[in-house]
Amino acid sequence: MAQIQCALGIVVILGLTWLWSSNKRGISWRTVLWGLALQLILALIVVVFPPGVRAFQWFGDGVTWFLGFATQGAAFLFGNLALPAGQAVVGFQFAITITSVIVFFSSCMAVLYHYGIMQRFVCWTARILERTMKTSPIESINAVGEIFLGQTESPLLVKRYIPYISSSELFAMMVGGFATIAGSTMGVYVARGINATDLMIASILAAPAALALAKIAEPHVTSSKSVMSSKDVMSSVVETSSEVETLSDVETHTAGNLLDAIAHGAFDGAKLALNVIVVLIAFKAIVAFLDALLGMGSAQLSTIGLAHVPTSIEQILGYVFLPFAWLTGIPSSEAQTFASLLGTKIAMTEFIAYDNLATLVSQGALSERTVRLATIALCGFANVMSIGIQIGGYGMMAPNRRAEVARFGFKAMCIGALANLFTACVAGLFI
Repeated sequence: MAQIQCALGIVVILGLTWLWSSNKRGISWRTVLWGLALQLILALIVVVFPPGVRAFQWFGDGVTWFLGFATQGAAFLFGNLALPAGQAVVGFQFAITITSVIVFFSSCMAVLYHYGIMQRFVCWTARILERTMKTSPIESINAVGEIFLGQTESPLLVKRYIPYISSSELFAMMVGGFATIAGSTMGVYVARGINATDLMIASILAAPAALALAKIAEPHVTSSKSVMSSKDVMSSVVETSSEVETLSDVETHTAGNLLDAIAHGAFDGAKLALNVIVVLIAFKAIVAFLDALLGMGSAQLSTIGLAHVPTSIEQILGYVFLPFAWLTGIPSSEAQTFASLLGTKIAMTEFIAYDNLATLVSQGALSERTVRLATIALCGFANVMSIGIQIGGYGMMAPNRRAEVARFGFKAMCIGALANLFTACVAGLFI
């Protein structure tokens, strides 16, 4: 029954995206079908095919082991506060863990960029999407880059073309940013106890899903304003995109050597970690305040005979997103909890949602299948705050497209969220 629900979820998500399409007759169904086919093939390899499952499990364990070395750097400054073995992450220890993981991962990514390894891997992988789905080189490179980078870092790979690409390509890039997470933030979730293998499965499956749904919602009407071949774009990325990792350094910084790359990556990671910490403080406080107001309102309503009034934001979001939980194949006993996680991610941030999920896992409140599907469904930056981040990021890279990015913002965020659910439905067919 759960697999039937997931199959129905795939159909419903495709239907909702089609209803929101700006040009229903212009949809390239080849792109959509290839996107679905790639997802199914990848899901079979990493979820069903035994060698693929073992390989991904090994890789996931390797990522967890690798990120564990961040603790060594943090322990030099913070000693036992840097999460010694056997202790749980509580309070300020979580802030220390976040900072150490992000700084360590960011430095490692900077090294890969310095030597051009990441750019070449992204370009090679992007050719698969380009040749199967017939998406443009720019869309393909950005989609693959989003698997490892963030919603503002990946566009730097093709930033020189952003002022000239078509509206459809711009929209596809935005959806890709909303449907995936950055490698550094993935490290934070792993440190919080989220399964690394499922996070990687979600990131890989989300790339073709985001492209497929984006091409339904905003099909190509005109081609890119600049004439470019796949070879031209690929060569350009390999030669030039190693210049920066963050927007603030687009025009000014190029790593001079290995040590410079490590240091600059650490500085970038520290800025990102601070951003994550202050956002968590703000949103946790706001949610607590709203829950208190709802609790007082519920108490007043109960005096006049109105029972079962929601007493928290999570309960309200659980009711709103309940249909999507059912379409993802979640059992009825866990559907509202799953739905509240979805709502928390979209209305607030995925950080809050994953933190709530980690708490539920530690309490044994959810089945293994629901935990895995929740991990996949939450794996994306599709939330209200990210709309502002993308407007600012693209506005810096291409000021002439800022208004268009703002116009696409809400729609792209919703399509990105649907891409995450689409990915969970595909994975749910085999889990």
